[in-house]
Amino acid sequence: LILLIFALAFFLRIYDLGKESIWLDEGFALQAIDRNALEVVKWTADFDPIPPFYYVALHYWSSIFGTSEAAIRFLSVIANMLTMLFVFIITDKLFNKKTAILTSLIFATSMLEINYSQEARSFALFSMLAWLSTLLFIYFIKEKKYFIPYIIVSALALSRT
Repeated sequence: LILLIFALAFFLRIYDLGKESIWLDEGFALQAIDRNALEVVKWTADFDPIPPFYYVALHYWSSIFGTSEAAIRFLSVIANMLTMLFVFIITDKLFNKKTAILTSLIFATSMLEINYSQEARSFALFSMLAWLSTLLFIYFIKEKKYFIPYIIVSALALSRT
């Protein structure tokens, strides 16, 4: 059942992914593509309160997969699908499998999640980092594992605002 829910989520996120043209905020994100990682860090310090991690990731992503609308938005699809996996694991760990499946279904069909996963913006990536940070924190509290990865992931998700 969970595989069907993940397949549904993936379909809903890639459906018409490249149909809409790049809009203003996505255009801002695309300015990072032609800069190297160090230039991206310097550039975001002046123009965006978002940490440079997303822009650096988009820079490398686009060098591999191209700069079409669908290609640059697919990074957000991947991040959002990983978020769904983390939500499933956290819910299963804190509650039970039935609750985790229901939560995943709600997440899979959430218009907010679908919209954010179809934008070349940092929303999906930072949501993924927040949920991964939460998962690592749970492992740290319950099993005394993954403290260093928790610190690293949490630092990547920090914003200057």
